[in-house]
Amino acid sequence: MRASFGAILLAGLTLAGCVTPAGPAGGPAPRPRPSPDVQFYPQQGQSAAQQDRDRYECHLWAVKKSGYDPSAEPRRSPEPATREDQQGSGALAGAIIGGAIGAATSRDEDRGINTFMGATTGAMIGAASDAEKQRAAQQRAAMEARFDERVLRYRRAMTACLEGRGYAVR
Repeated sequence: MRASFGAILLAGLTLAGCVTPAGPAGGPAPRPRPSPDVQFYPQQGQSAAQQDRDRYECHLWAVKKSGYDPSAEPRRSPEPATREDQQGSGALAGAIIGGAIGAATSRDEDRGINTFMGATTGAMIGAASDAEKQRAAQQRAAMEARFDERVLRYRRAMTACLEGRGYAVR
């Protein structure tokens, strides 16, 4: 039985992520981002005004020490990966689409070689796309790691400062 050009093209587009099949979205759940928020409790009878002053002064010190200011920067990291960032399907999808195009645009006597050439070209283009997606994903992961480290440094500095002023920090 011979598959139709449309069916082959649809399969290739689905693998490439251009067409999403019906059904629940899969994939791993995003990991929680660290928060700069610190909860603290007075242990030495500090007044509300003193707590506000201490929090503000510790915030300024933590910003200086960490290089991160949660009041001036967004509280979220760079955008998480999306379905379009999935890697590994570009070469296969390119081969399917290229082969289908090669077969559909050929005369009967040239169909075999044109299918092969189309599949090979499509696979090379898809592999280049996969490599670019991988590079972008690695770059995004590195940005997220740098962002997380700055948030954690801020949180550690706030904790140290507040504990030094007689607060319990959680």
